[in-house]
Amino acid sequence: MKRPASPLEKTGQFCCAPSLSITSDTLIELTNLVEALREKLANAGLNSVSQEIEMLKDKVAGIKTTLRALEDTIQRGVEEMDSKAAQDVKLLYPVMVDHTKEITLVKLKLDSLQAQVEDIQDEATREYQHTRALEIVVQKLIDASPAHSHIDVRFEIENFSDERYHYHQVHLQDPISVEAPVSDPTLGS
Repeated sequence: MKRPASPLEKTGQFCCAPSLSITSDTLIELTNLVEALREKLANAGLNSVSQEIEMLKDKVAGIKTTLRALEDTIQRGVEEMDSKAAQDVKLLYPVMVDHTKEITLVKLKLDSLQAQVEDIQDEATREYQHTRALEIVVQKLIDASPAHSHIDVRFEIENFSDERYHYHQVHLQDPISVEAPVSDPTLGS
């Protein structure tokens, strides 16, 4: 029973991988044998030519067998590589899923923090506007009062903050008090 031809035999294309035992030396040897056969055919009788042809057929059959064995070896190697790659993917997949989940959570936290920062910036802007409006109102009231028109609200606020800072530097161990000394020339302190 004859074995079905391999795809390489059907197409007549043979790949030459580094591990194949078919080398250019083998092909040169076959070419030399064919040339020798032609010479003997021209010089000798049919009996020796038939023997040479049989010898060449045996050599070609051996080469085909070697080629089939190498094809099978290559196929098994490819299948082993595929199974190893599949195992590696199975090992990496849970890690990739966890990593993706963590990235998603970090992005959500980042979005949340960004929203909080924007809220704090908006609140700080409103607080500054409110404080500035109060400063302007106090300054207008002071300017309207003939007795206190010499008071500069900005200077007093800065002075109050500086005195309060220095007071707390001296009394670091003391609890923070809301009442810090303020120098106001009209109060006499």
